[in-house]
Amino acid sequence: MEHQLAITSNNLQVQHISQEWKKNLTKFNNEEQQILEVKYADKPFYKLTEREKIFTIGELTLNINVITGWKILDDEKLQEILDKQFELFLIENFKTLNKAEILFAFRKYGHTVENWGKSLNLVLIGNVLRQYETQRGLVSEYEERIGQNLAENLL
Repeated sequence: MEHQLAITSNNLQVQHISQEWKKNLTKFNNEEQQILEVKYADKPFYKLTEREKIFTIGELTLNINVITGWKILDDEKLQEILDKQFELFLIENFKTLNKAEILFAFRKYGHTVENWGKSLNLVLIGNVLRQYETQRGLVSEYEERIGQNLAENLL
């Protein structure tokens, strides 16, 4: 019986935290809420299987081409090399991002890159993702502070 009461108590506490968290979402502006939404929309890149990574890179390449106008390489072999380097680039530099975040970053910050019309390349991709990652970091810090305040208030 005590165990059941403990579980019920924990469930109520979790529900209370969830309700409190939803109230605190209003403290984020629209862009910050969008960043939080895409941050939790999918698995981070480093948690994808090899097959998922290959598929994701292909999807990202096509979507980035459509969003930015950056040309996909005509040479199939060069495109294969770019795809592999893109995968490694994400793992080495942006492994905690997910596909939804990367696409959001290009829709939101892609216009700030001055090299439209060029071929898709890692430098241009990195310029956009670094801008997004800076904003994401600020939102994550704020999110963490709110979570700490919630935890302190519940204790």
